[in-house]
Amino acid sequence: MNTFVNKLLNICQLEEAARRDHWLNRIHPLVKLMLTIIYIVLLTSVEQYNLQRVLILGIYPVLLLVISDLPLKMLLPKLIVPSLLGISLGLLNPLLDPRQLHIAEGIYISAGWLSLTTLFVKSIWLVLSALMLVVTTPIEDIVFALERLKVPKIMCVQVLLTFRYITILVTETERIILAYSMRSGGKRSIDLKAWGPLIGQLFLSASKKSVMLYEAMKLRGFDGQIRSKEYKVKVIDGIYMCSWIVIFKLLVGVW
Repeated sequence: MNTFVNKLLNICQLEEAARRDHWLNRIHPLVKLMLTIIYIVLLTSVEQYNLQRVLILGIYPVLLLVISDLPLKMLLPKLIVPSLLGISLGLLNPLLDPRQLHIAEGIYISAGWLSLTTLFVKSIWLVLSALMLVVTTPIEDIVFALERLKVPKIMCVQVLLTFRYITILVTETERIILAYSMRSGGKRSIDLKAWGPLIGQLFLSASKKSVMLYEAMKLRGFDGQIRSKEYKVKVIDGIYMCSWIVIFKLLVGVW
């Protein structure tokens, strides 16, 4: 259980990957953020029965995964929960939409099952594209890009602090689960009666660590303003963005 939970919740691993010395990590954060937004808009605008276009649009996150040299086993556990949440939105589609759609000569498929499958694939691609942004761009650089897009500063601060506090919550969750496992004689699951005390302990511990984090930030001069390092747009940034825009145009035009 601990191994699976560690892979599922390990956000620090994503931060370490984002700070690697890789050419993809050195691409301007605003370029990567804008491409991710464009991709999400393109993907979500695909109609619910067009599975072919959804599959072909998966080229973007899959190709990013390949060229980033990151192991799939690091990202795969983090795709599980969001993908399940995505598919849960369409679980009733086969019942609500029982029409038969003609997809090829002599081949018919339920419209409900087709829309459910399309929704599931969309969820995977959306989560994977967001993960690829996170594992190639530190959170401070993402906030920098949000500021350049004229997102209100208070929202940028909230994004940064929320990410930091989630990291604390995840770390404390891992610590408590490990402690319970070591004291429970090797049980593979948590007893129902232990959930209350564990959640209470998690809340108290995470709250204490969050206060300590904020106090440490104040001691280092934090005044509510984010001071990000400046990035200069390079030739490689323009080539990277233009290349993906051309690819998106070709994929949408073909399908």
